[in-house]
Amino acid sequence: MAQVVWSERARDQLRVIVSYLAERVPLTATEWADRLISAPDILEQLPEIGSPVEDAGVPDLRELLVGPYRIVYTIRGEECHILIVFHAHRDIANVLFDDLWNPDD
Repeated sequence: MAQVVWSERARDQLRVIVSYLAERVPLTATEWADRLISAPDILEQLPEIGSPVEDAGVPDLRELLVGPYRIVYTIRGEECHILIVFHAHRDIANVLFDDLWNPDD
């Protein structure tokens, strides 16, 4: 059984998403938060269930799609590391670049 580990960056991105949704669509913000938080639970049993991320140009990245959101992770031994969470309209290369260029943001 794999362990799911959220990066601090992914946690921060999730907080920003939930905060945004709470302002825009308060009636569904909690539901979306629950869906985004619980979606990676399946990785404990099926770590390779996510699709390979073809558009990132980075090997070994996989993703879960939750509505319009992408949860990108990598498998390291017995752990699935959640790296980033973002809206699918954003370009993953830009999201990854932002993370590398501005690691403290």
